[in-house]
Amino acid sequence: MVSCHTHASSLDADHAELLHSVREQLEGGGKVSETHVSDLREALEENPKQVDLLTMLAYALLSRNQPDEAVTQMKKALKLAKQQGRNGADGTAKTLLKTLLRLNRFEEASQMYSTYDIPLDAATHSMLALRLAQGSQTEREGQAALLHSEKALEMAPQEPTTHLARGMALLMSGNFSPNSPEPVMDALTSAFELREKGAMDSAFPEKWPETLEAHVHHTLGKLIATTPPEPEKNTRLDDALLHFTKAAQLLPDHEVYKASLNHGYAAMIQREKALRTEGANANDIVIDRNKLIVGKDEAPTTLTKDEI
Repeated sequence: MVSCHTHASSLDADHAELLHSVREQLEGGGKVSETHVSDLREALEENPKQVDLLTMLAYALLSRNQPDEAVTQMKKALKLAKQQGRNGADGTAKTLLKTLLRLNRFEEASQMYSTYDIPLDAATHSMLALRLAQGSQTEREGQAALLHSEKALEMAPQEPTTHLARGMALLMSGNFSPNSPEPVMDALTSAFELREKGAMDSAFPEKWPETLEAHVHHTLGKLIATTPPEPEKNTRLDDALLHFTKAAQLLPDHEVYKASLNHGYAAMIQREKALRTEGANANDIVIDRNKLIVGKDEAPTTLTKDEI
């Protein structure tokens, strides 16, 4: 549904009729004609600060699969609406955010959420947290991922993906002690436990994408295997090995996952030897953190547009 509340007094008769015609095409589910798009552009040349014309041009461009320019026009419309003190732009703001998500412009989507206080559901907050955490290069992106993960968890504390998003946001933002990653491990473990119980999940109702699930299994396995790094002191190596195994099963051709699984088996053997060997030196038996670095050492998780 097109959200465009026309201020008749600010439009001449021709422009009002143009808006009506374009709206009819959009609500009929069709593509706005090129003629109408050209007419909208001409109308904006005469009245460049007319919010309704800008908004309708944005929706027309979306109908013609031109999302990048549509985003530009929606941003202009929202900025002007805010300057003019106009209400009724919530629908346009939501459309803008969804379009930015579809274009993989996640930081911009988060900024629009903050600027216009757009109401979002838990699934969208979770997705923003995951994608911002995945690509975080700056402290601002990391903090945004944390914010969205907190919102998702507040809204849906019993959904698996909200816990998964929280764990990955904590991890990738570095907002935990590297020597005490328990908050991250707890969040990711809760996500898997809730999923196994069949808990409702609004972000991924059926199942997680294999790329995402394998990535998180591998990440959790690394955290468990290196906390502590000495195999003979680590009583949860079997849990780490289980997560490495699941990651490798989900994506059997992924070399990083296979290497971690093999390294996990080697660590288990080291642990058994250490426990049977009197006076074993713990400093000689550790899981090499260069081989199991907790962070961005593997191919990033990639979700398709259909999964957003």
